[in-house]
Amino acid sequence: MTVIRFYLDEDTTSKRLLQALRNRGADVVSIFEVGMLAQSDEHQLEWALKNQRVITPNTVPPSTKCCALRYTSLRTPNSL
Repeated sequence: MTVIRFYLDEDTTSKRLLQALRNRGADVVSIFEVGMLAQSDEHQLEWALKNQRVITPNTVPPSTKCCALRYTSLRTPNSL
């Protein structure tokens, strides 16, 4: 079974949400826990990809969407 590994950014992180996900067995970390607070969106995306996590932003600026598309296009289908 594939487990989705979540990475909550500063826009979506609340202690209640984090705890609720964990109570249901989700593999989830927040930017606060991994020391990425106040990093750029691009750095957040790079960290999420490097650590094989699904980033869950509340807001996604156009520059991040372009960055995500660029990184996604570089990955092979078997690397996911």
